[in-house]
Amino acid sequence: MRLRRAVSFFAGTCLLALTTATNGSALAAAGETFDPDIREAWHYRLTMEKVQVAVTASVKVNKLLDRDAAMRKRSDDLDNKHFTLDRRAREIDTSFPQIAAIVHGSGLGTREWLLVNMAYISDMMYVGMKK
Repeated sequence: MRLRRAVSFFAGTCLLALTTATNGSALAAAGETFDPDIREAWHYRLTMEKVQVAVTASVKVNKLLDRDAAMRKRSDDLDNKHFTLDRRAREIDTSFPQIAAIVHGSGLGTREWLLVNMAYISDMMYVGMKK
């Protein structure tokens, strides 16, 4: 009986080590190919203050979009295939001055507001998967 447990434990340990090594190298390789904006969001240091400011601005932006159907349609039609933080921040600043005014009024730059939202959503998904 002890031998069976020892063999099972050893086999399980070997399988765990192999899986960890395989997944670790796959994740490392994937990290090399990830978009720089995603990498920046992963490494962004979120604070509760920044999250609260960004969420407050987002609520105001959503209220504005709820009141203005044409603006919501224009924002929904933005090109997401070629998304970068810099490009989207420029689009918001030039094409949606009301949204930019809300974001800047909150104390964040447009790009930082996008980055905080991206980092926050990424972290919340990670925490959700961990549970």
